[in-house]
Amino acid sequence: MGQSLSRLAIVLIIFTLTANAEKLPVEAFGSLPAVTEVKISPDGKNIAYKGIVDGNVFIASVDLATNDKKYLVYTDNKKFKLGWFRCANNETILFSAHYPKEWGAFKYAESRLLKVLANGTEAVKPVFKPRKNDLVPQFQSSVIDFLPNDPDHILMALNLENRQFPSVYKINITSEKTKREVMKRWHPFTEGWITDRQNRLRMGYGVKEDRGFYRLLDLKTNQWRRIWDYEILGEPGIVILGFARDPNTLYIRADHNGRFAIFKVDLSKPNLPRELVFSDPDYDVLGRLIYSQKTNDVIGVYHGEADGAKVFFDKNYNNFQRSLDKAIPNAYNQVVNFSEDESKYILFTSNSREPGAYYLGDREKKLSVFYWINTRFCIAKNYPARKRLFIKPETKLILKRI
Repeated sequence: MGQSLSRLAIVLIIFTLTANAEKLPVEAFGSLPAVTEVKISPDGKNIAYKGIVDGNVFIASVDLATNDKKYLVYTDNKKFKLGWFRCANNETILFSAHYPKEWGAFKYAESRLLKVLANGTEAVKPVFKPRKNDLVPQFQSSVIDFLPNDPDHILMALNLENRQFPSVYKINITSEKTKREVMKRWHPFTEGWITDRQNRLRMGYGVKEDRGFYRLLDLKTNQWRRIWDYEILGEPGIVILGFARDPNTLYIRADHNGRFAIFKVDLSKPNLPRELVFSDPDYDVLGRLIYSQKTNDVIGVYHGEADGAKVFFDKNYNNFQRSLDKAIPNAYNQVVNFSEDESKYILFTSNSREPGAYYLGDREKKLSVFYWINTRFCIAKNYPARKRLFIKPETKLILKRI
């Protein structure tokens, strides 16, 4: 890993110097970004990104072997607005759409979960459609688990039987027709569900009267039991962050000397003992956990007051981040996501001279560069570092409306 990082560092340094050779106009910093999110497929062969052109939002994909680009989804933000999106597997991209609705004097939004093939060969389709006797819930885009070991399915929370409390369904995302399996029927007062890293439903949470609560599925007894509760009008004593690879280890956020800190809890013991993992004496630690795609375990936490806004518990990832920071100094560098084997990754970097750029890193081969500066876009496959990077505007949009 060390030699690979060194090669990447050299290329990044050279590219950064050439890219910053000319000063950018003020408009480059003041205008909306041309690209707001970039995701890489699990096999590392495709990327997908959300972009903005003239106020319109789209999702596009790029085949890394051919540089072939497909525009998959487009909206003018009137019929619907795009929410989150994700490469659910190597072929399918899932995204949420929010549709404006009116009922008398009331205005509200409904959410739906939609799918599209990354190669652009099929039209956008809904992931889920209620059946004849189902309730039609307002929100239909709540994914609990993307089931990386079962790429044809996801787990969703849907209010099909009870308007207040959702049941959990296993939904087939590759089938032409909606295929679903009930994994857990709704439970009184339980408003949400959490899975462990083995993709099993392990926790439920909700509110009853004036108290919030957490329920845990005990692996030994296969029984659900309430483990914590708190006053809903006060600060919650515990916030669930997620499970470790060890199904009996749970990460939580809780008070430590007057500040929120990160603890891990041993669920195998009746008294649920805690171990302090990370704290900041001056600030609350409020970020989410960082997981490794490769090891399926917790490797750190996002923390706005830390260098780079993140803290790694795993020294290998900490060293990797340091190598990137050394390659691109005086900048904010964040690995946006990894391929499944973590051989490829998307890196976002910005500084006082550059409003933002994305890089595609390959830890096994050369570095490819995917570079966006607001309304400009370029793809450079194994780009020669000593040549001037040519950036051309997005001009042609062949987009699919839904």
